[in-house]
Amino acid sequence: MQTLIRGSLAQNSYIRMDHPEYLDPPHYDGSRLFFWVSKASGVPIDLVNFVIGQLFALLFAAIYRTAFHPSKASATKRHCAALVGGVTLLYFCFGRHAYLVMFLTGVSYFITVFFPAKYVPQIILPLSLVYMGCVHIRRQLMSQTGFSLDVSAPVMVAVQKVTSIAFAWKDGSEKDQDKLTPLQKLQAVRKIPSMLEYFSYILHFQACMTGPTVLYKDYIDYIYGTNYRKHIKSEDILEDSPCSAIPVQDPSPTKAVITKVVVSLIHALIFICICPMFSVGRFKDEEFFISTTFYQRMFYIIIVTTLARSKYYHAWLLADAICNASGLGFNGWDENGNTKWDLISNVKILDIEFATSFRDTLSSWNIGTMRWLRYVGYERATFNPTVATYILSAVWHGFYPGYYLTFVFGALLTGVGRTLRRHVRPHFQSTSSSRKIYDVLTFLGSRVALAYVTMPFVLLEFWPSVRVYSSLYWYLHVLTILALVAVPKIFPAHREKMSTKSKGVQESN
Repeated sequence: MQTLIRGSLAQNSYIRMDHPEYLDPPHYDGSRLFFWVSKASGVPIDLVNFVIGQLFALLFAAIYRTAFHPSKASATKRHCAALVGGVTLLYFCFGRHAYLVMFLTGVSYFITVFFPAKYVPQIILPLSLVYMGCVHIRRQLMSQTGFSLDVSAPVMVAVQKVTSIAFAWKDGSEKDQDKLTPLQKLQAVRKIPSMLEYFSYILHFQACMTGPTVLYKDYIDYIYGTNYRKHIKSEDILEDSPCSAIPVQDPSPTKAVITKVVVSLIHALIFICICPMFSVGRFKDEEFFISTTFYQRMFYIIIVTTLARSKYYHAWLLADAICNASGLGFNGWDENGNTKWDLISNVKILDIEFATSFRDTLSSWNIGTMRWLRYVGYERATFNPTVATYILSAVWHGFYPGYYLTFVFGALLTGVGRTLRRHVRPHFQSTSSSRKIYDVLTFLGSRVALAYVTMPFVLLEFWPSVRVYSSLYWYLHVLTILALVAVPKIFPAHREKMSTKSKGVQESN
């Protein structure tokens, strides 16, 4: 019987598919109502519950958009429905472990209400990170038994929300608003949310499982129906509604929802049917290194890491579809008059898979988390913002050594990418043919680099990751360091005429 990496979150643990614990993990506390689906399909009950729970959330989203439309229901009813749906979904998937999310929410609200605004983020940020760290450690201990889907993902989402609203409340209480960045001014909260508003924001059913994270002001605009107001002319606004001004006819999310659901299900099938054929567990087998060549190993890494992204694509696209189906995520119209439903989208698949730089890949991956890191970390760092943001990102992800191997080398790759753009790219911009050659070379290089750097992120463990890199002679690490040192000397940066403003920006960097 084939060995399989049990694959939602803890990929470093694997058990045989014919083992009883494969379908029914002993530490999983979620519902067994659909265990018959698990036995019939051969898919573990935790993953079955996740998919079924999200599909029910998708159905409820459509009902919510019509039955609890701002023109028919008050903000209180909309908050209550979103909150009850979220709590039900969490309990269905995680049982009593759902209280870990609710406890963090309650403690954070208590701090927000009873502590001075300027101290609220200083307390909530470290406290929530420590709390989440304990959940991560628990996850790592449980994963040794093959435990897969646990409550750490909802806790991670909740941490983003409680910290972002803590900083928003501090920004709203700031006397000198000129100190704030444009994003901080836009998202500033000037009134403490009620308990219902706060809990609804953290636990609403659309995004309590895997995100995407929506900032508090955007969520409140959605609840009151004013999210459309930013994009619609005043004559198209309906004034006599239970909530604030809303459009006479909402833009339809049907096309966006169907597209995202179909693509999400395709990636779910890839994850279930194809990923087991390319098990990451082979990296722990010495026979793999004996029987393969350098190029075969690199090709296998590219295949494994590419397929591993399918589970994230599935989860994020389905969550985005749920948000859109409920009316959340509208972002206006494009130049052709087509509606855009990407306000809180977490991923741009084509931009990732066809990126020509590591930077472009990162900007299209886990977009909500990148926004949160910028809002909570980068813009508020008291020392090197880049380093501070990488540290925050690493702690938020957890304590698997593979994460840190990926983040540290990823920082180096970001640096070498900047160096190549500055020193090499200008030499390929003289003709259309040379630009195409540069794009092809950077595309291929990005594919190889992305696979190489994310391999530990998929494998999670330290020594197996080191073993893989050693079998590849650490070639990309060596090339990266050489590029940082040698490229500026071999390809001097082109000196172009710049305006005084541009020079000033460059010098400040």
